[in-house]
Amino acid sequence: MDSPWARWNTRLVGARAWKLGCVLLAACVGDTPTNSDSGADAAVDVASDTTIDAPPSTWCSKSTHAFCADFDGVSKPGDGWDSTDVEGTGSLSFDNTVYTSAPNCLLSAIGAVADAGTAVQAAILARTLQVTSASPALHTEWDMRVSVGATVPAPAVLVLYQVFLNGTSLVQVAVDSVGWYAEVRPGASGGTRNALAATPSSTSWVHFILDVTFASTATGSVKLQMTTGDAGATTLIDLKNLQTTTETTAQTVSIVPGVLEPLYPTPAYQAHYDDITLDVQ
Repeated sequence: MDSPWARWNTRLVGARAWKLGCVLLAACVGDTPTNSDSGADAAVDVASDTTIDAPPSTWCSKSTHAFCADFDGVSKPGDGWDSTDVEGTGSLSFDNTVYTSAPNCLLSAIGAVADAGTAVQAAILARTLQVTSASPALHTEWDMRVSVGATVPAPAVLVLYQVFLNGTSLVQVAVDSVGWYAEVRPGASGGTRNALAATPSSTSWVHFILDVTFASTATGSVKLQMTTGDAGATTLIDLKNLQTTTETTAQTVSIVPGVLEPLYPTPAYQAHYDDITLDVQ
């Protein structure tokens, strides 16, 4: 039987044609200004222009990644992303009261729904990168703060972070009435639930580190870690020697942060995100 969010995933794959941009890429910050003057006057003008026109220093401007989003120095939550999807009671906004890098973080929220029926409640972003390797290794990190505790009431399924290969193969971090888990789905349907070894904090920021090697043979891997405060990394899952995709030709990898409840009645939930990075080998 398909997982409860299979219908949403199918629609996401069919409806999105994400394009690459560089709004939040670290390499795009501080492009050389154009100035037609020459000599000493030109040097003075360039220095002056750089001081006036350069964007404010942000967390992403101080590091280099294939993609980086810190939700600072942009006017809308979706700036720098390829697409946003807000459905049902969902909303995306900035929050300047809590963050891991000032002045903003992303607030993804869905409202309470007594009878969702076939409706999806979603507030998500998506970023896609082209890849050339047939077995790409994806590395993504993000800070997240979500007050859900160890479980959510049945039958709700709260999806909090997703990565895709070619829009079909999937690894996602979620929580349901049993607890927190990572779903690994090599193809367009099905998937295996893997319970996390520990429950992330519901009262503080948690830094997540996810490494996925997509492979159509039993050579793939999925490793999810978390850190809180000054504590060392806790390994939540560490899966090796498994098939992580049915795709034989890699084309794109995608990250999709944000709250998603696919089909079921649910309480209201909010999740804060900050300092999201994506790199691919």
